[in-house]
Amino acid sequence: MTSNNIIRKAFINIVFVERVHQVAFQKVMADSEYRDAEAVSSNLLSQLEETFSTNEQKELLHELKSAWDSMYGIFLEISYCQGIADSPMIHKQLEQYGLKIADE
Repeated sequence: MTSNNIIRKAFINIVFVERVHQVAFQKVMADSEYRDAEAVSSNLLSQLEETFSTNEQKELLHELKSAWDSMYGIFLEISYCQGIADSPMIHKQLEQYGLKIADE
């Protein structure tokens, strides 16, 4: 159990913070499709919030968004780890189509 915590801490502090929050985030923000989707999502969230009549409803909406963001963060972490685990197979499959992603 302790080794799992060490691995998780290393993952969060090194891989997730450095690679996902810095490198990947910059790439995502440069992607027009992502920016468009984010704008639509933000606009819909604002429209929904405007329909609420009480502060409690608005607070629940923000709590829901935070919960979704937390859930998505866990999903990204698991996906990233799975991508690392699958990396050799993915590279091998891509090479069959003449695509080489990275030099070792």
